[in-house]
Amino acid sequence: MLAAKQSGLLSEKGGRIGGRVSQALVRQAKRQTGIETDTDLIEFALATVALEDNFASSLIAGQGLLLDTCVYIDQMQDRSPQVLDDLIAQQQVNHSTVAIQELMHTVGVLNPSDARTASVVDVIGKQIKAMPPIGSLRRT
Repeated sequence: MLAAKQSGLLSEKGGRIGGRVSQALVRQAKRQTGIETDTDLIEFALATVALEDNFASSLIAGQGLLLDTCVYIDQMQDRSPQVLDDLIAQQQVNHSTVAIQELMHTVGVLNPSDARTASVVDVIGKQIKAMPPIGSLRRT
């Protein structure tokens, strides 16, 4: 609300708005925000929309991604958030040699006598092989 005030959006309060909305929606919005009055809740909602910075859409339209090793690990374990998977599907992905090195380091430190090692090495190998070679990266 401070940003709305500083931008002059709250300086004049001569406007009026009305409408029918679900009481459950109003109660939940008040609970989520801690706002007590309908007027303050409407003002907050309007300011939120008016000051939207479009960060997500700007990010999607931006440059390619350089993924951290944790992203690969989360993908291999099916733990990556859907929003991240969607972003990766829409953007050019540049693969870091550091991330590849960290994945390969993991292969090197695994205990060969552990029954799980072979499957982990296989998954890491598939992940690295799925990375396109430099020069064949798709352009968006």
